Parts: sequence; C-alpha cells; structure tokens
Amino acid sequence: RLAGTPSAAASASAAGGDFATTFSAQRSPHSPLRLADDMRLVVLVDGGTASAAEIVSGAVQDHDRGVIAGQTTYGKGLVQQLDRLEGGAMLKFTSGRYYTPSGRCIQSRTYRPAGPGREGPV
Repeated sequence: RLAGTPSAAASASAAGGDFATTFSAQRSPHSPLRLADDMRLVVLVDGGTASAAEIVSGAVQDHDRGVIAGQTTYGKGLVQQLDRLEGGAMLKFTSGRYYTPSGRCIQSRTYRPAGPGREGPV
C-alpha cells in the first residue's frame, strides 16, 4: 500500500532498491516508501500521464514489479522554471530532466501499455 504525496509514490522502493530517488534543489534525497517484496503492481496510464507518473511507470518497468496498462503516455520529462525579468518579461527555461532508475530519460520517451509486442518505451 502506498501513502503520501505523488513525490513519495515516485520514491517507492522495490525489493532491495529504490524505484526512484527524488532530490530537492539542494540535492538531498527524500526517504523512500517500502512495498512488500512480493507485491505486483498495475499502473494505469493514458495520454495525460506525464512527469512523476511516468517516473513511477518507468520504475515499475525497470524493477519488473508489475505491468503498465492503458494508453501511450505523454512523454514529459523536463523540469521547467519561470523567472521574471526587468520590465515584466518572463524567461522560461529547462532546469532539469526526469530519469528512471536505470537512467532512461522520460522526455519524449512515451510508455505504452504491456501486451504482445507492446512493452516498454516507444
């Protein structure tokens, strides 16, 4: 059973290892949650599944803890920020990327549901 915030869910732990480790701006890891070692997961996804939800999906795949079911995900793996400039203009920039535990970048790598010939990132 998972409890807590979405970032806590993204940090859930697999047998012997973390699904993903989240870091704050100071790069200090958050405490992961633990799952029963024999618990299998089904992650339901669709075109609106993005960011942290794709990290969870990728982590479930990386650790072979369950299956991804539903529709192809969005593929959003960038952390973006807005800074206000003098005169009221805004600057939007990419400040980070999301990766699964195996090192796969989420950006533009959509996930498809499991099925014959349909496993893993596109």
